[in-house]
Amino acid sequence: MMIPTSLRAMAATVLLASAPVAFAEAPVHDSQPVLDLNREMLQRLIVDRDVGFFRDNAHERFLVVAPGGVVEDREQAAHGAQSFDAKAVGITDERVSLAGDTAVGVGKLEIDGTMQPVGRLGPLRFMAVYVYEDGRWRLLGRALTPCLPIAIERGKC
Repeated sequence: MMIPTSLRAMAATVLLASAPVAFAEAPVHDSQPVLDLNREMLQRLIVDRDVGFFRDNAHERFLVVAPGGVVEDREQAAHGAQSFDAKAVGITDERVSLAGDTAVGVGKLEIDGTMQPVGRLGPLRFMAVYVYEDGRWRLLGRALTPCLPIAIERGKC
């Protein structure tokens, strides 16, 4: 007996749809590891200039939109760490949104120090995108936006 092609395609679709899929289980219920890693990455890159830690925890396809609109990849960002002369970073107003193997963190960053050639930076808002793979969170992207004076005056930044 010959099985019609459409019936074979439908059976294959049902089998594939019901098959277990092997994805890394991300801890979608707990944002604390993302908050902790984000704080440590900012501290260790900006203050400690620890590019090894950054490279170990930033994804190979990492991109950043730095203050001023410059886009850099992981190696450019690691090299740029040398432009900081900072004593401390302050991170406040943090929030994390988790969805599957992706986390988006936002917050306010204040740097006690300077960045060459810009000098002292005012407060910044940041967004960081993390992906969960191989049993750990890794930084995939970051954007740093200087707060506008009017936003600061109104307590929004």
